[in-house]
Amino acid sequence: MSLLEITLIAIISFLIGAVICFFFSRYIPGKNSEMKDNGDSFVSQENSEETSKKHSSSTTDHKETSRSSERTERLKENREVQNRESILQSLRNIGCNPRENEDENISVAYQGENFLIQLNGAFIRIWDLSWFATKNTDDNFPLLKDAVNYTNFSFGPTIIMHSPDEDGKIIISSRMDVLYSPYEFDNDGYISAILDSFFAIKTTLRSEVTRLINDPSDRTLMNNSIGFDTASLSDPLSPQAN
Repeated sequence: MSLLEITLIAIISFLIGAVICFFFSRYIPGKNSEMKDNGDSFVSQENSEETSKKHSSSTTDHKETSRSSERTERLKENREVQNRESILQSLRNIGCNPRENEDENISVAYQGENFLIQLNGAFIRIWDLSWFATKNTDDNFPLLKDAVNYTNFSFGPTIIMHSPDEDGKIIISSRMDVLYSPYEFDNDGYISAILDSFFAIKTTLRSEVTRLINDPSDRTLMNNSIGFDTASLSDPLSPQAN
């Protein structure tokens, strides 16, 4: 066979192969389409797995946050239960008859004064409510405000002047927030000392009011915290003015 014949046969074979390839690619696309679909499916599967991982991670974080919040709330509730039992026992130990209210606060009379104890986790708030009243039209009211400012600056419990009612009557209470632990060595003495401080602050306020009435020019602190427009009280811290 000559070189020319061999060359012709090779060319014809190449053309036949090209035609066959064209035919399969043009009229039988299933294979290529399947390969393409498999590729797209693989990419889609990867994206789906990534989205699933992110969703799973987000769900896990949410569950962890929720569990942490629940644990914190349980610890707070347990602490309040422990504090309540300890406070009630200490009040009984110092001769009081405490009463638990429907709102879960504790009411107790101590040395003739009525107190309210609120619990919030590791903290307690003690109120001596409505132990004095005055009117914002009283001549000595500005001096009373100065005396309250000075007393609050100097002492533990805080004196609260409530907003005046429609008749200008202003109720005065006192309040103290403290950290409480049922595991302290002498909780009886601790509770007793806190309650005693409410009497001491009233004594201090009475002394300050008397001093300022006797010498109005000796106003040691600026009147800067209460902001009622008026004037003050005739008999300093006498029983409630009506």
